[in-house]
Amino acid sequence: LDSEQNNKFYDHYFEVPIDLSKVLFIATANDASLIPGPLADRMEMIEISGYTENEKFNIAKLYLVNKAIERNGLTKKQFKINGSAIKYIIRHYTREAGVRDLERNIDKICRKACRMILTEQVETVKVTKDMIIDDIINIDQNLVTILMQSGMHCVGCPASRGESLEEACFVH
Repeated sequence: LDSEQNNKFYDHYFEVPIDLSKVLFIATANDASLIPGPLADRMEMIEISGYTENEKFNIAKLYLVNKAIERNGLTKKQFKINGSAIKYIIRHYTREAGVRDLERNIDKICRKACRMILTEQVETVKVTKDMIIDDIINIDQNLVTILMQSGMHCVGCPASRGESLEEACFVH
């Protein structure tokens, strides 16, 4: 922050003065608008954009799917998800710059696959864009709803970027 003030810092726990004038402070925030004004005025903001769709796809394909398979007790033989399904999830079910929502949605699909393997005695669940675990995808005036044949949602309502989640889930 202010190097002129940092050379006079006194640590009350150790009871020693510390010169912090040559220290670089680094802070991270998901939402810069939540940083108090006086603190933000003393900071130099460097904004770093999130992952691109292609980067998210590669992260999912190389790491997240394998992690979800292992975490949910599946094998690579039991669960397969193709690239178009991953891209569809990225485009329609994630809003964030990172990959947390993507990971949650892949986990959710893996849990549904586990249920199918255990209750329906199938050996392999293959997830595609057009048929996400036997879901029927209906598109009506940019509102997408996923209806499973069993009556359960696979990944829920899409996270449309221009509307709230409740508006995106509304079907006429």
